[in-house]
Amino acid sequence: MKALPKDLRYLLFDLDGTLTDSAEGILRCVQYALEQCGTPEPDAEKLRPFIGPPPLDSFQEFCGMPPARAAFAVEQYRKRFSTVGLLENAVYDGIPELLEKLREHGYVLAVATSKPEVYTLRILEHFDLFKYFTAVAGCDIHRAGETKADMIRLALRQLGLPEQEPPQTVMIGDRKHDVLGAKECRVPCIGVRYGYAEAGELEQYGADWVTDSVETLGNVFLPKSRQASSNYGIGVDGRVGMYVEEKNRSWCSSSAANDQRAVTIECASDATEPYAFKDVVYQRLIELCTDICKRNGKTKLLWLG
Repeated sequence: MKALPKDLRYLLFDLDGTLTDSAEGILRCVQYALEQCGTPEPDAEKLRPFIGPPPLDSFQEFCGMPPARAAFAVEQYRKRFSTVGLLENAVYDGIPELLEKLREHGYVLAVATSKPEVYTLRILEHFDLFKYFTAVAGCDIHRAGETKADMIRLALRQLGLPEQEPPQTVMIGDRKHDVLGAKECRVPCIGVRYGYAEAGELEQYGADWVTDSVETLGNVFLPKSRQASSNYGIGVDGRVGMYVEEKNRSWCSSSAANDQRAVTIECASDATEPYAFKDVVYQRLIELCTDICKRNGKTKLLWLG
């Protein structure tokens, strides 16, 4: 496994098997679709490969259906899913708290899923998760053939990032499709074993990092110490690092009275006189201050100096 980059800012999350445990709804809807096709499957466990990839692909790959038959199966699947199945679902323990902390640490969060966007939005709103995400990318229910890479690229466009090799970005998912889609977009990928991947699947398909639980996923991004010289640091190349949560006081705070009101930022300067800041540092400082203000509901930013 490679070392995790230290300047990550944009986190793209898969939905099924990463944020929510949707197995019950998906499997029951697949069973319903197969019944309508005249090929019932009473053993839901045999259908677990359906969790993750687009159902059109799964009906063809796992059931051997020709395209027209698979399209009919998808119609039946969605007939039940849109009314019942999407809420036969549960948020993994610790996910809301993790998303809240990630936002507090300045990460920008997005969803990139192969699930139709119309269902994705309903699920996120039902479980009160929508508020954490700056972008939500799901497939068009009327357009067949969209891949996980397409959804990652859509999320990147919504975030204003390049569609190939975007900076400071990582994909987080539980299946090979997340890993392969991320690789196609040249985005590093963190695989989570608590989802629906078979043993060794994530490693086999080349996940850059693998973690076992929501708690250990949080440990990847969230510092354990609450003490640092500042909340943020900006390097000479413009890269941003977070040292301590915005809500926690850094050593540079002017006084205890500033706790939870002041955010401190250290900027690297040239190592020789006149010790000036490079333009890239100034630009990133402005971007960071603007982002902090937006996330904290501040409508005016005064620039003094």
